[in-house]
Amino acid sequence: KKVKKLVIWEEQDVKAFVDAAFELGHPSLARACVMAFETGQRKMDVLKMQQPRDYENGTVKFKQNKTGKLVNIPTTRRLRTMLDEIPRSQMILFPAEHDGQIWDEGYSSKVIRKIADHAGLGSHVFMDLRHSAILQLYRADISVAGIASITGHSLKTINAMLEEHYLESRDAQTAQNAIQKLEDFRSSQTNGQTPSQTKK
Repeated sequence: KKVKKLVIWEEQDVKAFVDAAFELGHPSLARACVMAFETGQRKMDVLKMQQPRDYENGTVKFKQNKTGKLVNIPTTRRLRTMLDEIPRSQMILFPAEHDGQIWDEGYSSKVIRKIADHAGLGSHVFMDLRHSAILQLYRADISVAGIASITGHSLKTINAMLEEHYLESRDAQTAQNAIQKLEDFRSSQTNGQTPSQTKK
């Protein structure tokens, strides 16, 4: 079976989508995009979130619909800033602008596609935000166990995703981070001296 090639969302892609969503009058989907990118949760799990049930005081806590797993995730500063803009009296975190209710899955996909195209992200799909979250966490040198605690994936699944989609492609950012860590380690060992200087 041929595996669909993932299109990774980078920071600039998320920013472009958020800007386009606000421009087109869909702040709910701008915030939902950041939620998915920062937490690695599935689209409909995100769009069905309510407060205080699923979000309160800087913490996302809910049961995933597909797996039944409970996740408890502290929000990043960026995500909390966006969520704290939402009135506490508003129960649905990301309501559809046209009726104030939870987004319908099919209609939300159409609107998300419109926003992505407007942002110049023709090949990006919302579903890939979940996998992109794994990659950004991996790039940040977070352990597989740490990633799993955020996204709700099993350790086996995360290892398989990294092997199949990320490590084989020799992700440039991951390699750059690895070399930087090596340089930092060498610097700490020599106190900034070169190997030839340390031999004197």
